[in-house]
Amino acid sequence: MSLTFVPIDEQGAEIAKTEALFCSAFPEEERPPFEWMLRWKHDTFYAVYEENTFKGLVDLLLYGDLVYVFFLAVSPEFRNQGIGSKILEVILARYPKERVFLLADEVGEQYADNLLRKRRLGFYGRNGFRDSGIKIVEFGVRYDMLIARGEVSKEEFRLVMQDLIGVEMAQKYYANI
Repeated sequence: MSLTFVPIDEQGAEIAKTEALFCSAFPEEERPPFEWMLRWKHDTFYAVYEENTFKGLVDLLLYGDLVYVFFLAVSPEFRNQGIGSKILEVILARYPKERVFLLADEVGEQYADNLLRKRRLGFYGRNGFRDSGIKIVEFGVRYDMLIARGEVSKEEFRLVMQDLIGVEMAQKYYANI
């Protein structure tokens, strides 16, 4: 079965399901206000369906030849069934020449949820992403930048975020770029 990506917009019927998943899947300190995501330029926000069943969400930021997988979540009842891998497979197939990257929670013994962080890192590794060696502090949370193709610099990440949220906000929320 294949996945369908349904665009989310301010009038979309998928908004309620997508917003509920977004708010439950990501801690408050790691997510921007949902309404911002509906209005950002270069932002491609999708509800993900398989057949007629809502399976998850993905939010992509497109900037030149860069595709930033900003958010990806699978509905709890469908986790550990390969849906996240299928979503990444669709993204990589849809953007075959672009450099695709994402941020993953930093792994370390100092984190109470370190086992979960390691599992996520393993998931991304199995799906073709590798550690770039770049650390990003986003909204005060530390992440590792993972890349599926090519290289992405901190400077390029800064440009993506400045284009999305403006120079002042990027400087405020991304202190280390």
